[in-house]
Order: sequence, then C-alpha cells, then structure tokens
Amino acid sequence: MVESARSAEYETVAPEDDGRLFYQKVWWKKLIVMASGPLVNVVIAFVLFGGLFMLYGANVAQTSVATVTDCVIPASQATADSKCEPGDQVSPAKTAGFQVGDKIVSFNGTAISSWDQLTPLIRANTDKPATIVVVRNGQQQTLQTKTIINQVPDEAGSDKIVSVGFLGVSPEMKLERQNFGFVVSKMGELTVATVKAIGNFPEKLVGVAKSIVGGTRDENSPMSVGRRQPGWPARSRPTSH
Repeated sequence: MVESARSAEYETVAPEDDGRLFYQKVWWKKLIVMASGPLVNVVIAFVLFGGLFMLYGANVAQTSVATVTDCVIPASQATADSKCEPGDQVSPAKTAGFQVGDKIVSFNGTAISSWDQLTPLIRANTDKPATIVVVRNGQQQTLQTKTIINQVPDEAGSDKIVSVGFLGVSPEMKLERQNFGFVVSKMGELTVATVKAIGNFPEKLVGVAKSIVGGTRDENSPMSVGRRQPGWPARSRPTSH
C-alpha cells in the first residue's frame, strides 16, 4: 500500500521538481518544514488568546473583598462543599470584622494598589498582628487582627500546598481588557506549564502502574475524561488569603 501511494505520488513529480523533494533537502531545511506545523499551532493560539484578552478581557483580582471566610480550613482538607464545623477556628478576617465590599487600601502601613501586591504581604505576615485599613461606604476604617499560619495553594489552580500567613478574604474579580504584553506573558506561562506537564507525564504513569498492583493512586494521576476516583473532590475550594 505504501509503495502504491509513493508510485501514485511520483506520477505528479515533473523533471523540473528534481532537487525540490523533501528527502533531497539538507537537514536544516527538513527541520524547518517539520517545525512549521507546530509553529502554526502556536501562532493560531497566540492570535486566539490575543483576541480574547485584548478585545474581550481577562478576570483581574481587585482590592475589594468578595467573600469573608468564616473559619479556617486547611487546603489539604478543603473541598468544594466544605463547611465550618463546631470547634473550627474563626478566620482572622471574620474576627477583625471584614465585610463584603470593603476595599483594602493598606496592610501594616503599606499602601495597597493591587491584590497581587497584598497576597505576599499577608503570606509573609505568618502569625503576627496585622493592621488593615479599608474603605467602607466611602469612609476609611482601621481593622485590627492577627493572621495565622494556614495551608493554602501556592498559586491559583496549583496542586502545591504551602503553609503561609492567612487572613480569610478573597477578592472581587473584574473583567478588564489587557495589552499585548499581557498576552505574551500569559502565552509564556501556558507554554512553561505545558512543557512541565509533558515532562512529568512519564512519572505519573509509573504511579498508575503501581496502583494496578495494589498501590495508592495519586489523585493527580492521568485518568479518562469525565472519570473521577471515588472520594476525590470534584474541584478545589476557592482560594482565600
């Protein structure tokens, strides 16, 4: 069948095509041809993401509070339907009197202009006192509390859990149009994440093989679409800081 296909294809090759056939090219020209397909996919993705972020926008965390966590639940124990139980520690934000809609303007004397600026300050505060100034109904109010050390995801959507300072608030999200630099940065992040995922895939398969012979299967191991191991959470609890 292969030979028949080659013979049929060679019928379309004219004498003037000699030297232009793929197998006749030098190695670096062959490499360019083979890389063109994947590169086109990257360009298409860049155009699609560029149109999405620059014309429609991306959700950006604001400095206004969207939710106030009632109690402290470590990320390792949290699920989408986690609820406070008797005896759970009250969150520092609840103790301080935070309300939905409060706009955080300073943390321990540092002026706050973005949520990305606030997050590392909370985490670095560990279990120390915190003085937080918020704007509520147009008036500034100073709230006093003490952050605690809690388990939280290292980043949004990350499987890595870290023990850092915790307040117990999550931000409002607002759709904002982004610039070209944001698109380049986001594409870089996605590319790095894809490369890491591909690199870790063989290791994940080893875990799957071990589970077949009685080992414990990692909840992040490969599985079929739509299948979930009994007892595993369907999705993670929204991230608070």
